[in-house]
Amino acid sequence: MTKLGINVMYRKKKISISLIFILTIIYVSPIIKISLSYAAESSSQIVSSSGTITYPEQYTLLVSIDGAGYVTRNPNQATYEKNDVVQLTATPDPGYSFTGWSGYYVGTENPIQILIEDDTTITAHFTQNLPENIVKQIESNYDNVWYYGSTGWRFAGNHYIGCDDPDYNNESVAYRWNSIEIPKEALIISAKISLYGRDYTGSSFTENIYVKGLHDTGPFTDRQELDSIPRTQSEVSWRPDTWGTSLGWHETPDISSIIQELVDEPSWDSGNTIAITISSFTMGVDQDKAIIAYNQQPENAPKITIEYEVTNSYVLETNSIGNGQIDMNPPNGRYTVDSVVEIQAIPDPGWRFSR
Repeated sequence: MTKLGINVMYRKKKISISLIFILTIIYVSPIIKISLSYAAESSSQIVSSSGTITYPEQYTLLVSIDGAGYVTRNPNQATYEKNDVVQLTATPDPGYSFTGWSGYYVGTENPIQILIEDDTTITAHFTQNLPENIVKQIESNYDNVWYYGSTGWRFAGNHYIGCDDPDYNNESVAYRWNSIEIPKEALIISAKISLYGRDYTGSSFTENIYVKGLHDTGPFTDRQELDSIPRTQSEVSWRPDTWGTSLGWHETPDISSIIQELVDEPSWDSGNTIAITISSFTMGVDQDKAIIAYNQQPENAPKITIEYEVTNSYVLETNSIGNGQIDMNPPNGRYTVDSVVEIQAIPDPGWRFSR
């Protein structure tokens, strides 16, 4: 109870009146009822008044996660009023994909708008990306050629790499695989070439041979000049071990950095062709590998196996000024969130790294 003193002024007479106010508040959600009573001490008259204040009811929005990812809401509040609209956006963690909603809304649209009419529950579902695996084999004689000395690039039943015979020095092979169904922005996990062959002379190599990718390659032709076709910057060195004198399957080292560079080309589309060269240079000894080509045994023609993921990944581009090389480890040009990449600047002879 509160006593208030109030002065009421008239023209010729001053009257002092004391009023006693009693305020009663009754809480009944979602409405607050207020009763107000007051009385004038100078008379026995009591005047009462009452009314209501409407307080909007609050609702909760509970978002659950199934898998690995997160959901952002806009506006981000603990509670909402009726008819509020909230936008939900689902974002998968690296290696996962958003697959849909359940609960209040069922579907795959992302983002979505939620109309708040009551306490609401919704679940976002994320699924781990399983690596896709592609195995392709050379499909025609026009997809594999062998370079040996002055004769140039030729079709042949057997291909050779590493020969030190003066007539066949700097032997190389080139292979194409058609209809490679890898989507843009795929992350290449691993890639290898399988060759069916044997030791022709010698045993394990004492020098490296090199694997590179070819850009924009059509079917090969006999005695074609392949040197004019641009190669990838990515290169993998390979020193094959002993294959033995019996024919069998043998794999190159991982060439995922080469495939990644080809897939990251602006002109790449799923279903394109991938072409690779394997080149040897002057060897100190005669240490030859014989490889079966398509036109001799189609079932044993060279194969390529590529494992990839479609995920949230990003391209790391580098540029240099002056003469030198940039080495990245791991070498892929595309990386997932939170990847750690070691970058090393290697100046050419007569140059130094400045910044």
